[in-house]
Amino acid sequence: FKRKTGLKLVSFPFSTREMDSDDEKIYESGPADFISMIKNATLVITDSFHATAFSINMKTPFFSLLRQKNSDKRSMNSRLYSILSLCKLSHRLITPESKRFPDDVFTIDFSEAELFLRKKRQEDLDYLKKTLEY
Repeated sequence: FKRKTGLKLVSFPFSTREMDSDDEKIYESGPADFISMIKNATLVITDSFHATAFSINMKTPFFSLLRQKNSDKRSMNSRLYSILSLCKLSHRLITPESKRFPDDVFTIDFSEAELFLRKKRQEDLDYLKKTLEY
């Protein structure tokens, strides 16, 4: 994908395989750096639930990858399936069965996600206000 688009790959390496790549790596960073990288990215490709959630919230084009097999007891893939389904962005999940990336990787309609998030935020604020009144 990097060769196809010519984009520079910047990673927060987790495994030895990622540390040995020729791409730019960020070894030490804090939450603000992580969020800034997502906000300013042309495209995010991640296996991280949090990077997926921030990409959706900041309307940054993204693809999510599964970290483990669904059968793996340590798998947290259900979080990715849930957020992508709730935000009507399941088509942004790349699975082992996926044959290729869609042609227009940079264009995402975030309108359904924005509606869901706006409604959910209001519900949560209403709940907090009600709870704090007691």
